[in-house]
Amino acid sequence: MGWETLSNGVLLKSAADAGFEAFVSIDKKIEHEQNLKILPLTVIVIDALSNALPTLIPFSPLLLDLLKQPVDPVLFVVEPTGRVHRLTASRK
Repeated sequence: MGWETLSNGVLLKSAADAGFEAFVSIDKKIEHEQNLKILPLTVIVIDALSNALPTLIPFSPLLLDLLKQPVDPVLFVVEPTGRVHRLTASRK
């Protein structure tokens, strides 16, 4: 889509404007870099140790379960344990 040069805030807005309902990332800094009260779409951060495919595959069922339900434009953090945090403000 030609978005590889967009920064996080502009990327999230572009995704929302293009009709995307959710944004999935492994960027754990999003929680502290974005105003979580005004996210333009649902953001899901995978709390993985790396972005290697074998590390990410176990998160697939957790993501699918989360995306099956209606979700608000807030930040979700999915831990390897399966715990999902719903955040409207960054954790300190």
